[in-house]
Amino acid sequence: MKSGFPIGDTWKSALPAWLRWMLLHAFLLLMIQQLGRLIWFSGNAYWLQPLGVAYYLKCFLWGFYFDLPVLAYVFLPLWLWWLIAPKSVFSHPKLYRGLFAFLATFTVVLNGIDAGYSIITSKRSGAELLDMLMDPSNNIGNYIQDYWFGVIGVFVAAWVFWRYVPMPKSVAIETRSATGLATGATLEKTAWFRPMVIVGRVIVGAAVILFLGRGGFRLRPLRAVDAAEFVLPEMGALVVSTPFQMLSSLNAQGLKPVHWLAEDEAAAIVKGNSLSINTLTPLNQSNRKNIVVLVVESLARDYTGFLNGAPYTPFLDQLAKSPHTLLFPYCYANGTKSIEMAPSIFAGMPSLMEDFYITSGFSTNKLTNAFGYLKNAGYQTAFYHGSNNGTMGFQSFLKQGGLQHYFGLDQYPKDLYNQNFDGHWGIFDEPYLQYALNCMDTASKPMFQAVFTLSSHHPYAIPEKYVSQLPGSNLTVQKTIAYADLSLQKFFQEVAKKSWYYNTIFVITGDHTSHGTLEYFYSPSGHYEIPLLVFAPGESSDSLAKWKPATQKTIAQTDILPTVLSMITQQPQLRLGMGRSALDSQYAGYSFHKNEGLYYCIQYPLVMAMDDRGEVKQFYAQYRNSNKKEQPNAQQLQQKEAIKKALMAQIQVYNQVINANKWDDFF
Repeated sequence: MKSGFPIGDTWKSALPAWLRWMLLHAFLLLMIQQLGRLIWFSGNAYWLQPLGVAYYLKCFLWGFYFDLPVLAYVFLPLWLWWLIAPKSVFSHPKLYRGLFAFLATFTVVLNGIDAGYSIITSKRSGAELLDMLMDPSNNIGNYIQDYWFGVIGVFVAAWVFWRYVPMPKSVAIETRSATGLATGATLEKTAWFRPMVIVGRVIVGAAVILFLGRGGFRLRPLRAVDAAEFVLPEMGALVVSTPFQMLSSLNAQGLKPVHWLAEDEAAAIVKGNSLSINTLTPLNQSNRKNIVVLVVESLARDYTGFLNGAPYTPFLDQLAKSPHTLLFPYCYANGTKSIEMAPSIFAGMPSLMEDFYITSGFSTNKLTNAFGYLKNAGYQTAFYHGSNNGTMGFQSFLKQGGLQHYFGLDQYPKDLYNQNFDGHWGIFDEPYLQYALNCMDTASKPMFQAVFTLSSHHPYAIPEKYVSQLPGSNLTVQKTIAYADLSLQKFFQEVAKKSWYYNTIFVITGDHTSHGTLEYFYSPSGHYEIPLLVFAPGESSDSLAKWKPATQKTIAQTDILPTVLSMITQQPQLRLGMGRSALDSQYAGYSFHKNEGLYYCIQYPLVMAMDDRGEVKQFYAQYRNSNKKEQPNAQQLQQKEAIKKALMAQIQVYNQVINANKWDDFF
């Protein structure tokens, strides 16, 4: 009987029919993975390195290799069905096609979601994408509404996969041994033979699946970071896929201990001669200054006038010019997502693991944050975020580390909720900042208070009255950044009337970056650039002038609070976790983060990328708004060894103290 398989007689005679069909379906699934890669590429091609069609084609071809683990593990139910009961595949074609279509569509959907999300994060999403999608404050309906065409495409793709996956109308399944060789009719009727054939098929099939899942004969399973072996590191996001990135991050086994440097040397590099803010005793009357930290959602250097000439931040542009302001032009986020901001700014912990610390298995570690330390120093502490109280685990993480008061959507006045709710995430920035200000006014002093805004987050909702007044596109973050700037202006107009205004230091920064206007803003350095303004209205310009040289250092979110506390206490060598004060003359100034499996150290304009073996993969100079990576000059090359050791020490100490639950003990 003819099987209807569309390949020549030689192939048909060499393999049993069920195996031929299984291999055809495996090939089709590999092509579907390339479709997912093409969808992702269509949304992100504009920020990838312009290396030409030939190089992009090379990335797609290497993509087949990185799709093998996806083929092996995501579609495992299909392979088990084929191996255990191949006849039932042909006798239940609709059920099989349904499973095929469901799994294939699932992989396409993951790539499709990331086609939009990678525009913000500048990388492929791993298992953390599930955390983001399942966050209680994340209204999936907003994304469905904005990307309705994608939803339709998903249903069309699912129908096409179900309807057109090739299946034979009828096929004779030859009785074969585990090796595929024909056997006689006597064996076919023997009771013990059929189970032996199934066991043999499963054993051989499991070996092949494991082989594909590991990426061949590798010493360790294929991971996303291994893309750098075949293409430039910044093109790794195209070579891998979102399903593969998720598999790679799910397989991550905690933090790998490394011993690149002697323990004393690593500790000395990370700490220097700094002093933990834990050493602060209740501050005396002369330096009991309040601290108010304003973290603006998605505020990147890209959108500012004072650092990039953009028209969206006229108030901050004016504030940056104030003689009472210290502007740090080389400040970098330690991550690309809001959930990474809280450990970085408030605990001095950069984002150097695949998981988010807040949702990782280490989240219950003992870790005192700045709120806890400053509470012990006599401050009243509070954190404000006008979204659901459970969003991104902020409340649990911050309170576990010592925060006294958390103000979320549950605490917002019910009589103001309806008129100020944005319909998506929470309370519009303008009324929420006024609400936070009223709460601060009644707080006992000195106080350490932090506000995290939310309006400049997808779906970028602002009050209707401002839509036509503010600059920027309605379809991007631009107009909402302008709204956040306006909200800050009104906040400062009111706070200037308070008795405690001149005794307060205000910090304004961003949690991470968002869409970029230039390719540069998707580079390993440009994609992390955020503004940092430290505004001290009660300090004279002369008293601030002595700190001006320190503002030219490269610093990260982890360094913000130690720097501010150094200003208050006149102790320039303070430390919060791995964060150091920029005012410390012995601190060279760095920013650290992890992206696509590589560790990065930035010391503007120098960028170093290192893998988890301690091998430097890239070292180059990249100047602002330029997409060109330049060879370091002779003077810059002299800094290479110091940067390498600083990065090694960060990774070694980070992995060691988190694995051992010794963060507080060490820092």
